[in-house]
Amino acid sequence: MIITCPECETRYTVKAAAFKAPGRKVRCASCNNEWFQAPPEDAPKPVELEEPVEATPTPEPEPAREPAAPAPATPATAAPAPAAEEAADDTPEEAPAAARPVIKRPAAIEETTLPEEEFSAPTDDLTDDAAASQPAKFKPTAAPKRSRGELVGWAALVLFVVAFFGSAWAFRGDIARYWPSTASLYEMIGTPVAEQGMEFRQVVYEQAVENGLKVLSIRGEIVNVSEERGSVPRVRVALRDAEGQELYHYFFAIPEAELDAGATAEFVTRLSSPPAAARDLVLRFVEPGEYTGNETPVPSDET
Repeated sequence: MIITCPECETRYTVKAAAFKAPGRKVRCASCNNEWFQAPPEDAPKPVELEEPVEATPTPEPEPAREPAAPAPATPATAAPAPAAEEAADDTPEEAPAAARPVIKRPAAIEETTLPEEEFSAPTDDLTDDAAASQPAKFKPTAAPKRSRGELVGWAALVLFVVAFFGSAWAFRGDIARYWPSTASLYEMIGTPVAEQGMEFRQVVYEQAVENGLKVLSIRGEIVNVSEERGSVPRVRVALRDAEGQELYHYFFAIPEAELDAGATAEFVTRLSSPPAAARDLVLRFVEPGEYTGNETPVPSDET
């Protein structure tokens, strides 16, 4: 059986046979607390025996009375006085001894301390019924450690992403030339690239008044971002209003028809009397087949 100290709640496994009815005092080996420990409920109860009742002694028979001797003749006036006989008759017989009540003696309570060998070390091994009544213990779970292979896999993924986007930026000209649909993606992120491997850099514009006319001046650079010499396509300039609607556009070409790999060419273009509603402009390279030469050319003094 398992007993628990009511003071420090230390549990001990002891032999049930050591606790006979009505129980015994025990002392905790941990805190020296003493308490009365009742026997287990399923322990056999002692049979109480009643003390025998002492038998009532049988009274001894009285001796037979001898016949009285005839009294001498006396005068009629004298009254007989059988005092002795009456005294004998008036003597009560000895009453039988009263029966003693039956008294149950309680078994003596032993006040002992269980020897150290009867105590086992505190244990958490309970029976099924005792374990069911105990509250569940919380056991913290350690965070799973990442394996070395998993860390290497994440590092490889990061390196791949960096290398992919780095290559897409460094070789954007070649990518746009061999994969034309990517040019629009570069334009969406603010780096327009022509299929010919050219791109704009440091583009600025300003308006001024010359000879009473408003003049729009646009300047910037064209860079060959490919790894080989390439031709420079024409440039299309579009003027738009506040809502993004195109109001006017024109084309121009720079003096350099070709640029070496990594080479840069500056350009300046001017437009007289731009639309008054124009709020911004868009520059891009002309796609193959887009410029037919039938559009109204820009006057030379405005370009």
